[in-house]
Amino acid sequence: MRKKLIFVKHLAALFLFSSASYAQSGFDKAGFGSNLDEGNLKIYMPIQFKEFIIEPTIKWSSGDENMRRYDGSVEKSDNSTYEVGIGAFFKNKVYENTFINYGVRIGYSEGESKSRYISSSYSGYRKWETNTYFISPTISFEYFLFPKISIGTNIGLLYTKTATTYKDSDTSAPYESHDDLKRISTYTTEAIVRFYF
Repeated sequence: MRKKLIFVKHLAALFLFSSASYAQSGFDKAGFGSNLDEGNLKIYMPIQFKEFIIEPTIKWSSGDENMRRYDGSVEKSDNSTYEVGIGAFFKNKVYENTFINYGVRIGYSEGESKSRYISSSYSGYRKWETNTYFISPTISFEYFLFPKISIGTNIGLLYTKTATTYKDSDTSAPYESHDDLKRISTYTTEAIVRFYF
């Protein structure tokens, strides 16, 4: 419940930020968009100015899985993640209706994973909680199919710093670990569709 309340709070803050940006000089247009991956839905809220773009993002995912083992035991897993971020890009028109924008995305995500084991002789659980900060220098491609509809994708490097808390029913205290800054080369080939007002 706490994570959902925090998620709603960040969502409201992003919308307030978007509304305040409308009053800025040089404002061009604003809209919303999404990737086309059902298992990893991400919402984009682009605010375009004449020479640059500000783009808040939010992501929420959850899922569960039940696995029955050969010995009759059952493992039940629940996973959830939410993420908030913002990107800033310089616009670069390379051809009619085609833009290659250069900038950076920063953000924060929280994840939780719970596993419960049930058998005839044993019952226990494991729980992981992660808190991750990230920064990602990014190149964003965007092509306008129509004046108010575009498709695009992102290519970039991802730098993350993560703290993980692990709790096992067999231990009395949680175990915490902190990862150093990591660099991950990442890109997406999924289409991002954006609609502008």
